[in-house]
Amino acid sequence: MRRAVVLLALSALVLSGCSGRASGQAATSDRFAISQADVAEQVEELAVVSGQPPGDPAPGQALINTQRMVQDQLVGLLAADLGLSVTDTDVERGVVNLAQSLGGAAALTSSAVKAGIPPTAIPDTVRTNLLVRLIGAQLAPGAGDADAVGATRSALGDFSASINVEVAPRYGTWRDEDLAIAPGSQVASPAPAPAPIAAVG
Repeated sequence: MRRAVVLLALSALVLSGCSGRASGQAATSDRFAISQADVAEQVEELAVVSGQPPGDPAPGQALINTQRMVQDQLVGLLAADLGLSVTDTDVERGVVNLAQSLGGAAALTSSAVKAGIPPTAIPDTVRTNLLVRLIGAQLAPGAGDADAVGATRSALGDFSASINVEVAPRYGTWRDEDLAIAPGSQVASPAPAPAPIAAVG
């Protein structure tokens, strides 16, 4: 299978504050919840591997990671509803192939960190990419990349709206049509993301 770039803006594609439904949640929906603690752990990992001072994450890192984690959940749930799945072996092979395409494991880690993705989340990002491909192939069989991307984004936006995704108000508002967080006034907007990493298989 030819290499394909991430079909969603996963990298630009959260640490304290309350959510719209329950304190301690960075994002909630009818089908999943993402805790502040889980996001804080990802942000802390990024700070460590980036050499940033403990407890002093770069502006927007919490927002970026919350957004990515919501996108991962949406893709995984929609794929499951469509009867689509990938195996752990598929993911492991995708990580290996991606590392090789970028010049090795160190280059993969560096690319991920630059995109705001902690190293331990690389397999999840690869899994999401593989599922995005499968969703696009099912929704738009035989279509080109642009049509597959459009069909996938539209389906994910509709799905997001149907399960009532919300993020903690201090980070902004989740926009179903964009599959992204519109930043609120209390959090710095992330800088434009570098080119996203790709899953290969």
